[in-house]
Amino acid sequence: MHDVLAGRTDVLPGWDITAGADQYFSGHYPAQIRRIPLFALGYVTLNTRIPPFNDVNVRRAINDAIDRRTVAAKMGGPTHFVPTCQILPQGFPAYRYYCPYASSDFTPQLATAQSLVKASGTSGMPISVFGPNDHSRLDRVTHYVAGVLMELGYRPVVHEGPPGVGTLLAIGNPHRRIQVGVADGWAADFPAPSTFFDDLFTCRSIGHDNNNPSNRSLYCNRTVDGRIAAAEAAESTDPTQARILWSKVDKLVVDDAPIVPTFNGQDTTLVSSHVGNYENTPLDLPPLDQIWVQ
Repeated sequence: MHDVLAGRTDVLPGWDITAGADQYFSGHYPAQIRRIPLFALGYVTLNTRIPPFNDVNVRRAINDAIDRRTVAAKMGGPTHFVPTCQILPQGFPAYRYYCPYASSDFTPQLATAQSLVKASGTSGMPISVFGPNDHSRLDRVTHYVAGVLMELGYRPVVHEGPPGVGTLLAIGNPHRRIQVGVADGWAADFPAPSTFFDDLFTCRSIGHDNNNPSNRSLYCNRTVDGRIAAAEAAESTDPTQARILWSKVDKLVVDDAPIVPTFNGQDTTLVSSHVGNYENTPLDLPPLDQIWVQ
């Protein structure tokens, strides 16, 4: 970072910038900071096949209870992560703000959540919470989620496994009967809503070999499948109508709550005073051919 400020290096990528450094740069070198929301979603997986999360009201309860601001902070804060409670990221085609589980500043609704759990008759159940064992940011989120479940009256038991693909495969394996999972999220390959909904929330995205790295909630809702198909069909004939339909799909999935959306990625980059026209993209692919250096 000192080399960038001195002009010996041109760009410091976001992942090398800590929250403390970001605060310093923003205060002293605001013209050299670049920010852009990324098309990436972090979330908590809920196993929709087994109790208590086969009950939509219990799934809504944990959505009400989790403080998304806390999760984003444990992941590293606004330098890299900002709270959300829906599937489509801000700035994404068809995005329309929707958050039934928190106030406009993402304050959670714990009392509502506790009432839903009490009405469900599932208080006191043991719940397995699975996350990576690498003492990482996700590890901190895993233990935070367990604490929220305890506040809701459950008896969480934390299990940890190898990070990365190992955690993804464990959570998505129905024979493991993991009820809550914390792992890497999902990032769009291109700016189309289908990149989120097709892979994460369709019945056909559930594997037949106990290997479900994408649809880890084992979620299957034929109504959602039909709405996704309608939105995809409209894309080639009426793009405006397609965006409206995708927004409705987003709302429908958020209401059915197979996951707890918690944060979107954000890129924060420091550039030297010699660099001009540097802009990243939401896919985290800066167009290098447009950058100039004096």
